[in-house]
Formats: sequence, C-alpha cells, structure tokens
Amino acid sequence: LRDVSVGLEALGVRRDVERGIQAFREAFIEKGLIPKSPFAALKEDLRRKFDSIWIWPNQSDMMAGWNRDLPMQNMWDMMTWVLDTAGPKTGIILTEHPSWELYFSKERIDYWRAMFPNFIYLENAWNICASTQYLLDIADGVIALTSSVGFQPLFWKKKLITLGETQFNDLADATDLARLDDIAHQAWDPQKYAQLYWMLTFTHLKLPQRRDM
Repeated sequence: LRDVSVGLEALGVRRDVERGIQAFREAFIEKGLIPKSPFAALKEDLRRKFDSIWIWPNQSDMMAGWNRDLPMQNMWDMMTWVLDTAGPKTGIILTEHPSWELYFSKERIDYWRAMFPNFIYLENAWNICASTQYLLDIADGVIALTSSVGFQPLFWKKKLITLGETQFNDLADATDLARLDDIAHQAWDPQKYAQLYWMLTFTHLKLPQRRDM
C-alpha cells in the first residue's frame, strides 16, 4: 500500500489522484447516496447516544473460511462477543446480506436488544438493497470478516476493523476491538488514496489508466 503511494508521489500524480477521488466521492456519495438515504432521520439521535458507531455486516456460517483464526464457530456467538467487547457506548449496527433470507430469528434479535444497549437493528434495512452504503453516513466504520462491505470504508473515508485472517487486513485500521472509539476519531490515513486509486483503476471501475505508469 505505501509502496503504491510512494510510486504515485514520485510520478507526480499523487495530488491528481486525490482530486479525482474527491470528485468521485462528491458525485457518488455527497450528491448521490447521502441525499437519498432512507436512514437520514435516525442519524442525529444515534450519534448522540454513542461515542462511536460501527457496522457489522452479517454473513452465513456456511461462508467458507470466515472463522479462520477465530475462536467462535457461528455468527450468533460472534455477534454476541462483538457487542459485549465493544461496550455500551459503542453502537453496533447489524446488517443482513441483501440476497439471503434473514439469518437471525426475532427471538435472537430481541435477546440482543434486551441484553446490549449498544445493539442497533433496523427492521426495514433488509428491504433496502445494499443498505450498508447508506448506513455508512451514520457509522464511523465497518467491522468486517470476509464481506465485501470491507471495501466500502475506503470510498467513505471511514475506518475498517478486521477480525481474523481476511482479504482486508492490509486496509485495516486495526485487527481487534480494543480501541474502537479512539480509532473512530483518528484522522483518515491519506496513504489509503493509493489503495483506492488502484482498486478504481485496475479492478473495480476500470477507469482510464495512465499509459506511462
């Protein structure tokens, strides 16, 4: 990641990259997603309740390798541990995969609500395809295992926490839950422009590439 950033700096394109990404963010996020967010009315109240807010994108126990290097073997135990470790002043938003049936029963959702004041579950979120892209306007970041939602904080200039061995570890601001509130309020690392530039140019949107690179 830092080698890419140094390379951009040496070629004299670092500032051009940052300006281009900012223009992308303005069009896609500031003028696109935020004004259309179905959760906008919840933002002020949730931000007032918690010191920081994180999104936990649920995934199925059947997903291969999600629990690599983790002591928990199912998502019920994993979610309970995250809520307990984060603490009552750190909000955790649970989102479900938009292409699957709801994974957690009403009884389990009710249990978490009763036991953990930091548990946030929005019933209508599952009915909104890819709701996480709107909820990131409320949250400080994402706690990811292997969900592709782990890429989203780069677009939003938000933080990423990874647990276990994942494809996002090189992008992560931390790999444990020890300092969630502190990490939420740290400045965004400008070195991440390099990784986002690489993703947009070569893998995600296939933006026109500089021929001299």
